[in-house]
Amino acid sequence: MLIFAPKIKPLRVAFLLPSLAKTAPIIVAANIIKHIKDVCEKVEVFYFKNEIGIDLGVPCHQLDFGTPYSFEEFDVLHTHMYKPDMYVLRHSKQIKCRTVATIHSFIRHDVFNNYSFPKNLLITHSWYNALRKHDVLVCLTETMKQYYATRYPSMSIKVVNNGICPDTYHEALSPEEEKQLLSIK
Repeated sequence: MLIFAPKIKPLRVAFLLPSLAKTAPIIVAANIIKHIKDVCEKVEVFYFKNEIGIDLGVPCHQLDFGTPYSFEEFDVLHTHMYKPDMYVLRHSKQIKCRTVATIHSFIRHDVFNNYSFPKNLLITHSWYNALRKHDVLVCLTETMKQYYATRYPSMSIKVVNNGICPDTYHEALSPEEEKQLLSIK
């Protein structure tokens, strides 16, 4: 007797990033893209700021924050960082696919360390509200999941330990990066 498993349609995934700058969250997204692009039907990146420092190896499109985009040709929209999460909040009624947000840090503490009091309060509050518009939140550690589960008790929160394997990232350092590294030593 033969058992037939249903054929699972490969996913179509859009990533929404603040820019294509060579920063830690973008490198994490690049690593995810590298590992899924060959098993997905379609992977594309959308970004806001015209700052390009990394080649993601997939089609990339610049978006205007004020202009809604439906993402209807995708199954999942995967966001990273504040501005992409705010875009989902602002245009949630026009977005026609499921949304997933990766949270890279403990937002309140991270924002507090980087901005003055009034600005950090505004950013933290608005970011927390924006995350409520997503279907799934992804945290990098179990500790982060426990932390955010108290804030979002009814939401689906998953843990995906993002890391970059040293043998998969071979990009040479720029002369400026090499100088910075040597100054740290």
